[in-house]
Amino acid sequence: MRMETVTKNGVRYINDSYNANPMSMKSAADVLRWTVPEKDGRKIAVLGDMLELGKISREAHIAIGAEFGSLEPAWLCFVGDNTELYR
Repeated sequence: MRMETVTKNGVRYINDSYNANPMSMKSAADVLRWTVPEKDGRKIAVLGDMLELGKISREAHIAIGAEFGSLEPAWLCFVGDNTELYR
């Protein structure tokens, strides 16, 4: 589940959900930044919790939320117990 690309019903999904951490999420944001949608396509991001971060959990979620927000995707969805930390 690292950069797994699947196309289904004309929609391309990139699944990069394995053991999410600040570096992998930053890399995923970079991929989304440089991905060009097909004609009439949209960029949508779904972010889950980054677990096992200890003391840096709060600041890491805030930073990654800001990173994805700056990409101005058509939809930005947060899933998990730490969703209130993404901003």
